Amino acid sequence: MKAIRRVMLVLVFLVIVGVGVGHHLLGREEVPTTSDFVLDRAALAELAKSLPGALPLRVNHEVVALASLPRGAVFAGEPMDPHRMVHGVYQVVYPDGFLLIDSAFGQEFFEQSMAGEGNSYDAVAFERVLLALASARAIVPTHEHGDHIDGLGRTDDPAGIAARLVMNRAQLENPETAVLLPADLLRAVEPIPGDAPRAIAPGVVVVPAAGHTPGSQIVYVLQQDGRELFFIGDVAWHLDALRNLHYRPRLVTDWFLDENRAQVLAQFRTLNGLLDVPGVQVVVSHDAEQRRELVREGVLGDGIE
Repeated sequence: MKAIRRVMLVLVFLVIVGVGVGHHLLGREEVPTTSDFVLDRAALAELAKSLPGALPLRVNHEVVALASLPRGAVFAGEPMDPHRMVHGVYQVVYPDGFLLIDSAFGQEFFEQSMAGEGNSYDAVAFERVLLALASARAIVPTHEHGDHIDGLGRTDDPAGIAARLVMNRAQLENPETAVLLPADLLRAVEPIPGDAPRAIAPGVVVVPAAGHTPGSQIVYVLQQDGRELFFIGDVAWHLDALRNLHYRPRLVTDWFLDENRAQVLAQFRTLNGLLDVPGVQVVVSHDAEQRRELVREGVLGDGIE
């Protein structure tokens, strides 16, 4: 009887430990009430207007793929039902040209990392992206993950776009970047400083935002109509994450993404404060529902011109 009692005590202990570990890895974490991550809109607007030339007219979005993750990977503590996500490229349009935010990914990358039931890839849309990469004024990756930069290495002349790539040193030196992109392309890129916001085109400022990756950067766009857009890459995967301060679980951030949680949580708090500001739009790269609404409202154009 003593042996059985001991076994039962051990099993209870393991269950308690398992529950604790499970909650730590999958449970929701409170977002701090204060943040040291600064987005000074007045200063960003001044920087955006500091370079000569007309401000952007509008922004378009080209979708190259639809894929799903478990909802519990997007929102800690939620069920594991499929959660639909959109993948694409933003085109910032000027009277005489355009620049691109991110580059999407080729079909080979999709088939290796995202292919599955219900997921879909638009090869024709990616051909439009390749044409746009060849003629864009500048190409600004939000961060160094394959679904955002793989397309850079799929062009006919990857090294030929190096002079138009706006990448910081942390992006270039991330080992994942070296796996994804050709060495001749990376050698030819002159990195921008990653220590402060920097105007890179009329109306466009990149803001260092390390956390999701070491080289993550938010792209601020000031349009001619006065609208301010913050393209945040993968700080969050859905606008509700920012709206409800509902972050990804540690199992995803610590074991798969290697995120700096403190940095991302600080960004959550700051971005949450922008959500109800008139004339300001925080744009989440993978939020299919937000994209549909922004296209309906005319904030985003549906497809590259």
